[in-house]
Amino acid sequence: MDIKDYCSKLQTELTVWKAKVYDVVRKSDKASSGDKEKVVPYINDIHIMN
Repeated sequence: MDIKDYCSKLQTELTVWKAKVYDVVRKSDKASSGDKEKVVPYINDIHIMN
């Protein structure tokens, strides 16, 4: 595998992961306030990654 193929595959994989993280954040935004309170520290860490 040459470097261009590697970088292309890595970019695709990162794009997929970014979409998954985005979906998790959106679902957490729709959660009740009690449920949000439990996961706020984790969600804030996820926001930093985006």
